[in-house]
Amino acid sequence: MQTDPQLQLRKKALLLKIQAQRQLWHLQTEQFRSEHKLADMAQRVIGQAGEAFKKRPLAIGLGVLTLAILKPGRALRLAQAGLQAWRLWQDLSASRTDQHPPR
Repeated sequence: MQTDPQLQLRKKALLLKIQAQRQLWHLQTEQFRSEHKLADMAQRVIGQAGEAFKKRPLAIGLGVLTLAILKPGRALRLAQAGLQAWRLWQDLSASRTDQHPPR
């Protein structure tokens, strides 16, 4: 049984249209997924900040007060210097404990 050539042509056109719609749908859902991941990450960070504030309200409050007083640029430089000092301290204490193993 032979089919009508116009029917075959219409079938091919519909299949191409379906394929194009699937590709468009895939692109749109990828964009949604990436935006959703960003929102999830933001929610997680905010939740962790809330938990940290519950555990150490005084330290967090002092940090915010310092940021407000010193301006963000200066506070960032101060925080970087503090982080470098802390890393140096950790390196020194690690090297010190490596030299003298526990007995």
